[in-house]
Amino acid sequence: NVNIINARSNSIKAVDIDGDWVSRTQYCSLEIRKLNANLVKIHNRSDAVTITMKKLPARIDINNEYGEVDVTVADKILGDITLDAKYGDIETDLPLRFRQEGSSSFAYGIIGNSGNITNIITRSGDIKFREF
Repeated sequence: NVNIINARSNSIKAVDIDGDWVSRTQYCSLEIRKLNANLVKIHNRSDAVTITMKKLPARIDINNEYGEVDVTVADKILGDITLDAKYGDIETDLPLRFRQEGSSSFAYGIIGNSGNITNIITRSGDIKFREF
């Protein structure tokens, strides 16, 4: 089951979604609650992306320009993780390596040996990535 969303100039709110999430949006706030997916692929521009997930997907690829990304997972976060906030800050409690370059933040690392891959990139936006 794959949920595919393409939108422009909207506010998208979704709750209790089962299945992979693929979206390409512009000028859209994106709020997804209780997502249960194996794949999350989001490209957004000019607004915030907020997601709570029931479990960690095997793959997360989020790219947001001019907006923050806030991801919370109700599961142990494992795998290869890359967080890249160009002109932004990173907030996470995960045991990652951090690097600052001017006004940009970068965090990366491998936690456990699960094979999961998480890539979150923002341009002019902060990243929050945590477990609850």
